[in-house]
Amino acid sequence: MAGKIQELDDVIDDQFLTCAVCKLHFRDPRILPCLHTFCKDCLEIWATKQQPLDCPTCRRNVSLPDQGVDGLRTNIYVNNLLDFAAVKKGAEPGVPCQVCEGKEGGTRAWCVQCAVLLCESCTNTHNRFPTMKGHQIVNHENLKATEFQRKAFCSKHEDQVLTFYCEPCQTLVCAACAVVDHRLDDEHKPVEIGDIAEKKKLDLQELLGKVDARASEAQTVLNNVEKEISELPTSIDAAIEQATVCFDHLVTLLQDRKTEVINNIESDRQEFKKSLETQKEAMEFELSGLTSASEFCKQALEHGSDAHVIVAEGQARQRVEELLTTPTDLTDRPSQVVFSEGTAVAVVRRNMKKAGGVKVTTKVDVCKCSVEVNPAVVDVSSFSFLKTLDKNGHLCFVPKDDVTVTLQDPFGYDLPTRLRENWRGLWEISYIPKVTWYHSLDVKVNSQPVAGSPFYVKVRKAIRATRTTAASKPFAPVTSSVGGRSTASVGGRSARLGPKTTSAGSSGRVFGASRVAKPAPTVGFNSSAPSQPSFQFGSGSQQRPEVFNFAAAVPEGSAPGEGFKFSTVTGTPVPASQPAAPGPFDWSCQHVPGPRRTSKRFRVKHRKN
Repeated sequence: MAGKIQELDDVIDDQFLTCAVCKLHFRDPRILPCLHTFCKDCLEIWATKQQPLDCPTCRRNVSLPDQGVDGLRTNIYVNNLLDFAAVKKGAEPGVPCQVCEGKEGGTRAWCVQCAVLLCESCTNTHNRFPTMKGHQIVNHENLKATEFQRKAFCSKHEDQVLTFYCEPCQTLVCAACAVVDHRLDDEHKPVEIGDIAEKKKLDLQELLGKVDARASEAQTVLNNVEKEISELPTSIDAAIEQATVCFDHLVTLLQDRKTEVINNIESDRQEFKKSLETQKEAMEFELSGLTSASEFCKQALEHGSDAHVIVAEGQARQRVEELLTTPTDLTDRPSQVVFSEGTAVAVVRRNMKKAGGVKVTTKVDVCKCSVEVNPAVVDVSSFSFLKTLDKNGHLCFVPKDDVTVTLQDPFGYDLPTRLRENWRGLWEISYIPKVTWYHSLDVKVNSQPVAGSPFYVKVRKAIRATRTTAASKPFAPVTSSVGGRSTASVGGRSARLGPKTTSAGSSGRVFGASRVAKPAPTVGFNSSAPSQPSFQFGSGSQQRPEVFNFAAAVPEGSAPGEGFKFSTVTGTPVPASQPAAPGPFDWSCQHVPGPRRTSKRFRVKHRKN
């Protein structure tokens, strides 16, 4: 039975026509909900051996209909292909003629229009009828599987071909049923199968794409597991060698411990291998189900008639949705066995039982990794954070080269990013956006995207300050006494406020283009110019306050005259010539929208610590 049945344009895998139980060509093939097909007799025998019934191929539990195996659907296009294969191979007695029912001999041709097999005698008779002279008669040597499609007949009206599909009932019907039992009304909507078949073909192609994508992922994981299995002896041997080298230096005192550790390694060999074998087996079953579904969809698309496609789509959809929604971990999580020397030799002498041991390193589980995304400000260093976790949710080390970060602005251009590991498994991602709106942040570990990737970073503009005593200049954000940044917000917007100030005799840290005095600047109110609320910064007895006006950067496209001005201040006013009083000062800023004459307010607090 092995091999392939060859034809001009088609190749039918003989295995597709062979029952997995009896290893023979299907006899009355019945299809299970998992899309695997078996002989009816084989299923009946299998069902008597076990209850409930498990699929012989994928071992999925199957609920039989009330009629038992008889209630399972017949795989009609497999039946069709079996007939086709018999005709192509010239099997004896072969498939009987469908006109004379084999009385005149075996089949020799196929009428494409009538969709019937004809013997040589019936072929000659068929050609004599005037109404059939235009029919295409194909000799079985030139017959293609795509042309060999038996017509499906109604079970109620046996002489009627199934030519309609009732969408509410989801069943194929003949013309008689479409007039009587499925007449067009609120409950029935018969549609020609040609129209619905085209839609079902597209649906099957979509399902096929999803299955193939999932199968590709499963195959990748399976390949990695097989690679780990092949490399497992190497890591085991390396661990044994390390243990041997270590204990050879302490042979007198550590011989017993050496044997114990090696025995532990050897005993763990089977455990690790069994674990990987189990994962391999699970992936093989997963892949088997996906491959079967894929093959089912392909065969239906390539060889099925419209009626077959409609039936196959319904069967395939239920199985494919089940496969795709089944919670299966497709992430490979191989382990390595590494020998650990333990503590120093002197400690080993005092505490022999704690000397040496077996260390198993677990690789990162991309499914467990997470990214924390924070809002960003134009031209300001912004940060997001990545956690690399193992299968148990614990932080784990990952080589920097295995982490890939890509940031794109709204126009699709890549922006520079910096990746730094703050702690084992905790990563800082920094970047400086240049434009507002949402940026795309793609994070991958071991070339696999982290769950939720790509992420979207919202970028806003910053409020800037200008000096009243000199030419207008932009200023960097100011930090508070605890190193935080003073931040303002306007509705959904946020901005950094910052002065540029110096203090005689004081030392400070440079932040961007600004130098911030120590101790941190306090905020006062310039009462000498109440119509232009401003703020002064200084520190201690050597304070030399400078006055600043704060204004908002106006977004592009704003109305003429639109901007922001500070209007209300609470607290004790402080003259510009005096140091700022300690304590908190609150101020508010009014949004001036220009010609629209409406306003928005936001409030900022700055407290001296």
